[in-house]
Amino acid sequence: MSQVIQFKENPAAGNLGLEKEGRSKFPGCYDTIQPPTKNGRYLTGLDELAHDIVTMPDSKLREETQKKVKDLRLSLEQITGLKLDALSTYWDGYFVKIDPAKRYDLGNAADAIAYHVILASGAAAPSIRETSDPLYNHAKYYVFRDFEDVSDRIEKKDRLAEAYTELQKLLKKPERAIQLAQFLDLNVSTLTPPENVRDILYTFLENDQKLNSVVRFLDAVSRSAEEINIKLIFAEGLKLGVIRQRDGLYQRGNITLGKASSPADAISFLADPLNSGELLSIQEEIQVKRKFG
Repeated sequence: MSQVIQFKENPAAGNLGLEKEGRSKFPGCYDTIQPPTKNGRYLTGLDELAHDIVTMPDSKLREETQKKVKDLRLSLEQITGLKLDALSTYWDGYFVKIDPAKRYDLGNAADAIAYHVILASGAAAPSIRETSDPLYNHAKYYVFRDFEDVSDRIEKKDRLAEAYTELQKLLKKPERAIQLAQFLDLNVSTLTPPENVRDILYTFLENDQKLNSVVRFLDAVSRSAEEINIKLIFAEGLKLGVIRQRDGLYQRGNITLGKASSPADAISFLADPLNSGELLSIQEEIQVKRKFG
């Protein structure tokens, strides 16, 4: 049986694109995607030699992923008669429209190609749960599957109850509550009174439909204080220009933070005890920037 999906608008993406400027698209207008390029190759989701695959540290997983992606590409090439490798000129003129009302049948070759291109572009997260992943910070859509409808509603209610329970525990640790609120990009500082922090976090959870806040909150409370602190350092380092993005990679001076082009990889690099000196150096430069601008 074919799998049917839709690309639904990410409820946490209200601060992206036109909405960030308080505007919206005209009726009938859609986001259109052309496969981006990296290292001279189109990012299509159908390339077994893509950078993020060939740099996988787990050799077994890397080989399995490469085989799966290659088999899919060859199957689609056989069905369509098209050349779909990452160097193909076919992609030069390929554009796909993201239509939230459209039902994409992944048993249909054209829909399957569109699905993989949209995901590879970063415009959509593979599921609503993954919209909280730093990899999909800029995803304006997420993949919705029909069979998830009822179970998703039940799971949402369970997650909300769990979130309120975790919030009660969190509020007993004021410093941790402030750290977590900052991790969630809420307007909180070390000078914010505990009652205000409480109110801000409750308001955040109440805006779940708009902000996808419950999933993001539960993801945050599951992380260690050290991991959250490193992410906060990374975010502030980017904001202050201590860390910069060059050629798709995150760098501090001449040092590349990780091998892949995602924030998650750079954060993982900084979390490695072997790179503790670099993390400390970034913290020190941030403190100087705070003081002198």
